[in-house]
Amino acid sequence: MKNNYHSTLLIFALSLTTIAFANNIGGNDTCTGAIDLSCGDVYMGDTADNTDTGGSAAPDEFYKYTGDGSLEEITISLCSDITDYDSYLRVFTDCSLTSEVIANDDSCGLQSEVSFLSDGTATYYIMVEGYQANSGMYQLEINCVTGLTNDSCTFATPIFCGDAIIGETTMDTDSGFNESPDEFFIFTGDGFEQEVTVTMCDGGTTYDSWLRVFSTCDLNNQITNNDDTCELASQVTFESDGVSSYSGPPMPPPNDLIENAIELENDGSGFYYTDENVMTQDATAEEGSTMSCSLDGINGVWYKGLTQSSYELYGAINSPEGIRAVIFFTAPSLNATIDELTRIDYDSNPCFTGDAAVAYIGS
Repeated sequence: MKNNYHSTLLIFALSLTTIAFANNIGGNDTCTGAIDLSCGDVYMGDTADNTDTGGSAAPDEFYKYTGDGSLEEITISLCSDITDYDSYLRVFTDCSLTSEVIANDDSCGLQSEVSFLSDGTATYYIMVEGYQANSGMYQLEINCVTGLTNDSCTFATPIFCGDAIIGETTMDTDSGFNESPDEFFIFTGDGFEQEVTVTMCDGGTTYDSWLRVFSTCDLNNQITNNDDTCELASQVTFESDGVSSYSGPPMPPPNDLIENAIELENDGSGFYYTDENVMTQDATAEEGSTMSCSLDGINGVWYKGLTQSSYELYGAINSPEGIRAVIFFTAPSLNATIDELTRIDYDSNPCFTGDAAVAYIGS
């Protein structure tokens, strides 16, 4: 549990479109009134007269996006001069607002931008709000990169227990191993350990196939593979731990990098926040050193918040198992970079602490 954030640079296609105005009546003040978005839409709105539904202590407005059945890379941006306040964007999988896909505070100055992969069928709910309690005018743009195929592991097609997929590899490229074209699928468990069988033995496979299962898209960690289980067709069985992704890229947690640190609210009596599963196993490696602690190569997630001048801080990780560390830092601002951080010099807050740390700020 470190103190501070992530921004992702993506290339997307721009298209001219009509600007629409939201918040005429305030109907999208709640998630259930979210306005439908289409690729290329531009909306203008004002959060000042809205209520606070969650996230930061700021008023918010909602939009939603559903794909057309194919994989897409979606970019939601508030990076317009019309956005006149310190904004915050969050994307959720449903209106319970408990499953956050991605979030961003400052991607372009004080404005926000997020990019994520749409599976083509799910509906994603976008919350426009402010950093802390900020509100104001904004312009929201949505852009989509379409034509993605599962010819590469990066855009592996999600599959679920019981699915039956019909495919054709003839026109695909070769990603490695055998000199043959390939396609990729991704399976993620439901939180419970289970035995997973992937089979091509139903009679519909018309060529000498090969199945391989990997844990990451660098294709260096092959879990299992098979050539001929049922004559020339293939079948594999492996153990899923219930949380990892197989045959495709694991999704980094939303607070993977310092720029996207989860902001912790402090009501004056302390930070009260529970992250049920700190997904450091899917985080990307940090790059850089703080003023008193090197983080190079460490897979971590970030949290940030404002403290009073004298304060005792406590943080602990209960899940997942493995090598873990909680480190507290101070920073000149909530938008600090890694090299601006200073580890709090306290006996219970060394550079690597195990699964809990205590730090004290004060004289």
